[in-house]
Amino acid sequence: MPQQPDKGKTAYRQNQQTLAELFCRFPDPRARRELEEFRIKFEAEFGGTDITKHYTTTLQKEDQEWLMEHHPKRYWDGLPPFVQAFLRAKVVAAHQVGKLDDMPNAILRLYLSGQLTVEYGRGKGFQR
Repeated sequence: MPQQPDKGKTAYRQNQQTLAELFCRFPDPRARRELEEFRIKFEAEFGGTDITKHYTTTLQKEDQEWLMEHHPKRYWDGLPPFVQAFLRAKVVAAHQVGKLDDMPNAILRLYLSGQLTVEYGRGKGFQR
């Protein structure tokens, strides 16, 4: 008789999150996988993410939206470094193909004003 999958284990696997998903919850599964792959490469080069730090992405959704609307730079500065680098790479790629209109207005304003910097460890901002 074939073994039935253990429902507890199956449910556990479905509820597992990647480290990237703990800090940034994209609704699209493809984007979540892409972010996790990016995080692994980023951390291999620049070091791990401080999981004890409170990031803006760990705030409640309403608080995140308020902060993004009223203080976009504070929101950006509070993102984990790998999320900053991932989003910045997406904005740069959109700029290269003429699709900046697809970006959120707050992120676009930061990018165009040169404030879309990425923290690469030890508090050093860097703009690639």
